[in-house]
Amino acid sequence: MQQTPGHRTKLALRPALLTASLLACGSDQPCVYYPCPQPTAAVLSVSAANAPGGIAGLALSINGAAASSGFCVPDAISTCRVFGGTGTYVVLVSAPGYKTTQLNLIVTGTDAGCNTCGKIDTQNLSVIMQPAVTPARTRVRSALGVA
Repeated sequence: MQQTPGHRTKLALRPALLTASLLACGSDQPCVYYPCPQPTAAVLSVSAANAPGGIAGLALSINGAAASSGFCVPDAISTCRVFGGTGTYVVLVSAPGYKTTQLNLIVTGTDAGCNTCGKIDTQNLSVIMQPAVTPARTRVRSALGVA
């Protein structure tokens, strides 16, 4: 079988392409994505002056950075954790009988990637919940049992 000039050119380019692709990687180590623990974007310490035993029904609502979630552990000073990576979060802390508190968080750090789990600069914040104010007329009607 006779080789054509075009076929010889293709054969000559193969080693060059292989060399270029290896040099482009910048490393001879394979890229490994580790099973990293879920990062903690923020830790909130939540309390209220009128609830020394803790706030009943404390809840978080989280919008923002992808794959974020959170939960609270009830206590005299409840600990709430917001999970997720770097990015912007809007966290609403709410409970029955209290004003909802909105927190706007910008979480910095290094996201996970090739051969690294990354590092998140976890924010530690204190939140003091304020009782919801009900109009005096509503309080009087409630006390009298009138709807």
